[in-house]
Amino acid sequence: MHTLRIFTLIISLLGLFISPVAGQWSRVTDLPAAQVDALYALGDTLLAAQATTLWYSKDGGDTWSRTDLSHLSSSAADAVITSQGIWIVTARQGGVFVSQDEGKSWRTLHDGLCCGMQQGALTVTALTARGDSLFMATDGAGIFVLNLKNPLRWHQYGEALFSQQAQAVSALATDGHRLVSSGGGVGKVFLNQPGPGRWQTKTLANGAPATVSGIALVADTLLAATSTIVWRSTDFGVSWSPAAVGFVGGDARLLVHQGMVYLFFEDNGYHLWRSLDAGKTWDKLEENQVPVLFALGSSGNNLFAARNDGLWRIRAVTSIQPGPETLADVRVVYDPGTGPVARIELEKSLTGRLIVSDLSGRVVSAMALTQWGPGAHEVVITQEGQATGIYILALHTDSGVVTRKFRW
Repeated sequence: MHTLRIFTLIISLLGLFISPVAGQWSRVTDLPAAQVDALYALGDTLLAAQATTLWYSKDGGDTWSRTDLSHLSSSAADAVITSQGIWIVTARQGGVFVSQDEGKSWRTLHDGLCCGMQQGALTVTALTARGDSLFMATDGAGIFVLNLKNPLRWHQYGEALFSQQAQAVSALATDGHRLVSSGGGVGKVFLNQPGPGRWQTKTLANGAPATVSGIALVADTLLAATSTIVWRSTDFGVSWSPAAVGFVGGDARLLVHQGMVYLFFEDNGYHLWRSLDAGKTWDKLEENQVPVLFALGSSGNNLFAARNDGLWRIRAVTSIQPGPETLADVRVVYDPGTGPVARIELEKSLTGRLIVSDLSGRVVSAMALTQWGPGAHEVVITQEGQATGIYILALHTDSGVVTRKFRW
């Protein structure tokens, strides 16, 4: 018996083998068949902006309600987010608005902003949250941060980007611990650890100027998507290698969901790819020449697509099947002495990685790639201050992905 101690979380239920996306997209008919400008999903809560209407669901997309934003701004929203019960909407010609009562009332949130943002002089390119901090990326003024415990004033956060001419931020993402951004078309990625002034500059492999439009952190792997290639680094930007995706088109974006990575880009229609091994290998899932795809979001086992013809959904997990052939059993048990334990029993040697994510797809923690021999192995799952709720423990192997849902 081999025991390892890692990351966060707990206990048991439901095991699924992740098979490729199958079936058909279906339109969410609660929303009009019109352009969805922005989309964000966190657990069972989804926000989708259509012109001056914000649609929201609190049950994973099964039912939808709406709130009117026309009294705030006459222009369409360009970004939405929810974190810790706070909703934020940014409008292209109207500024930033916040609701702390699920859309019943709104107020402007311009304190601390610069460069005419409140008049729509700058575009918000991304919103993301890390702990009690919410980050807003802009096309020209760098990054601002808002304290969610006291959401009254923005503060400049990405000062280091100005010295690199990267204040026109094109991509921003977090894994819940590290923050990573890119901008300015300078072929660089900027990695930030929690705390002020801890930015590290990482140059892409070829050193040539390039705009990174999509960025993602998956366990110990950093991915950066440009208009021609997806770069992959397993040492946080010290060295890079091209991911095996083939041609990548314009405005490439990345979404991490339950340890899987989705890539979508435009090239005479949208293309959708997926990786089960943190960007090392990719499967082409879909090509569609008709609609325009603006954003992807994930809730539970569903993917949602914000398109020019409405909001669409498809199941990302399509069947319950046995795990990889080398896998005898994976389960989570409770040990009174150590707490929850992931127990893996193998028929023969296996290389894999255990990853924990929440229902929004955010990776909470992960262990390094590990070689296990035949027999029984245990991983003690220790608490690191994560919120109570449903989480997903995933074993990623060359043969596929096996998951266990559990409540912490």
